[in-house]
Amino acid sequence: MRLLILQLSSCVVSKQDVQFKDVPTNTNSVLILTTFKASLIFLFFCIPIQTFSAFEIEGDSISRDDGSVITYCLDASLPKQENVLLVILHGSDCNSVTKVASIENELRTSWPGSDLLTIEKYGLGSGLPYSSDGERPDCPKEYLLNDTPEQRANDVVSVLGHLKQHHKYKHIVVLGGSEGGLISNLVASRVDYLSASVSFNGGGRWFLDDVIHSIRSQTKSPVNADEEVQGFKQFAEQIVSGKPFDLDMSNHGYAWWHNALTIDQEDVALKIDSPVLLIQALLDTSVSPSHAAAMAKNLESFGKSNLVYKEYDNLDHSLNDGFGEPQMSLVVKDIETWLKGILK
Repeated sequence: MRLLILQLSSCVVSKQDVQFKDVPTNTNSVLILTTFKASLIFLFFCIPIQTFSAFEIEGDSISRDDGSVITYCLDASLPKQENVLLVILHGSDCNSVTKVASIENELRTSWPGSDLLTIEKYGLGSGLPYSSDGERPDCPKEYLLNDTPEQRANDVVSVLGHLKQHHKYKHIVVLGGSEGGLISNLVASRVDYLSASVSFNGGGRWFLDDVIHSIRSQTKSPVNADEEVQGFKQFAEQIVSGKPFDLDMSNHGYAWWHNALTIDQEDVALKIDSPVLLIQALLDTSVSPSHAAAMAKNLESFGKSNLVYKEYDNLDHSLNDGFGEPQMSLVVKDIETWLKGILK
């Protein structure tokens, strides 16, 4: 059984074995999993992080209800302004947020001078070396068992609640890309103190549609694509409807897959009352631009005037143009322009 992993940007394209343990034998799951092959979504933050001296770094942690810790890093602007807190959420790969250079190099400039908050995923830390391998063998078991979009959103809300007790920010903004975009929407739907949130290339209403789009976009043969789509649909049905089983696929466990496949992102967005900027690149082969646009249209029809939807017709999931040149700075500048109309 092989799974095709397509890494983006500076990541390496590779094929790796997928591990399934204790799969229920009283279903068709064995057949499903041995025939399934699909392209999965990974965020493009794949460049080793650099260090900077213009900010005062406060690394700390708080406890979860289960006794584990949420590690976060607050980079305070100098001189301290206590004005805007920018929360940046990275994507779904098994890498520490401290290894994501584009957060500091690019995304932070969406609001220059802001304090920056980044939060580690469950079970990850700065001691984990960076890897572009979508099936890295050293991905912590704690992460595989516990990381889900819902868990990440809960962690963000917990850290923000903690920081609000010690810092008096005028504005709090959450920004995320790919899976981070979904987390941004989840957080914005749960709290009433955000000034704004930004989600880019976070996909459409259902994760299933995004994966199917990814398969069809990256599989040359229509016949093979049809087979892979059918295989993934059966796999998804087993995840959603069947009993839990031990799964390690693309450095994600059963809990992650179940959560990702059952979140209704349109319903999440309907619960957001603060200003939201949804961005979608139309050359994206990892999430479905058409389903993202359909979701935005539905939200508009529901009267969600707090939502702004913006497309980029010549950019891909990594925010590179058709020639492979990075254009993240262009998108970040547009985000800054939009925020200037909000953060007054």
